[in-house]
Amino acid sequence: MVGFLNAYQLTGEKPFLDKSWASWTFIKKHLLDTKNGEWFMGSTAEHTVVGNDKISMWKAPYHNSRACLETLERLDHLH
Repeated sequence: MVGFLNAYQLTGEKPFLDKSWASWTFIKKHLLDTKNGEWFMGSTAEHTVVGNDKISMWKAPYHNSRACLETLERLDHLH
């Protein structure tokens, strides 16, 4: 999400902005746990959540929050 937004800011190419938005849409639809909070680790190709884990050695709530804060900051600076 942030990477595509960064690419858009660097190039001005709208497909990168579209991919950033698509990433956020996917997260909201398939990874966000609206009942208990946080994001699940991942999903299968069929969009079934993989396990119940939300935190691991490679993923912490910090990363999700940071991605959202970074995105908001960048969106504030778009023309």
